[in-house]
Amino acid sequence: MVVVMQEMTFVFIGKSGSGKGTQAALLMEELKRRDPKRSILYVETGAKYREFFSSTDAERSYSRDIAKSISANGGLQPAFLTIWAWTDALVKGMRGDEHIVFDGAPRRSDEPPVLESAFDYYHRDRPHIIYLDIDHGTAKARLIARGRHDDTDEAIAERLGWFDSDVLPIVDYYRNNPKYRFLDIDGEHRIEEVQTDMVKRIFETK
Repeated sequence: MVVVMQEMTFVFIGKSGSGKGTQAALLMEELKRRDPKRSILYVETGAKYREFFSSTDAERSYSRDIAKSISANGGLQPAFLTIWAWTDALVKGMRGDEHIVFDGAPRRSDEPPVLESAFDYYHRDRPHIIYLDIDHGTAKARLIARGRHDDTDEAIAERLGWFDSDVLPIVDYYRNNPKYRFLDIDGEHRIEEVQTDMVKRIFETK
């Protein structure tokens, strides 16, 4: 059944391996089913970085090469560059009445106020913060199982440590902020079960 709805905004937060990209894709399918005439702006920070890294634009080459070097050495990109990635996506992609799905931001303590200013600017009322919660053991097992060359034990440990130190304070900020609808989703279950819980909490909980 097609349901008329207002435009909605979603921000996915979770450890590497929590299924953010998978659940974001499933949520977008659900949004298209419920609201087929409305477009969706998907803002994925990782994709924006990959686009930046592969750019052949000479004007970007100096900044691009520094960022690629940071990435190759397993470092974290500076906050200003990450903020640029998703603000660029918003400025270029916003038309005014679309649903917005964020995947991969915010990830640093200085990002939430900037993201909040963007939501205020675009008049996005009470965005949904979807926190996919899994423990470190599950995250490590899933990352190893996907078989990427950069998912070494050391790299995974660094990513999980960074999540605890940098991202968990952001989770607490959103959890206790009345400007947002915070959904604490148990990401330990099968993909379909996580999706069912998420969709029920978004569309059936007042």
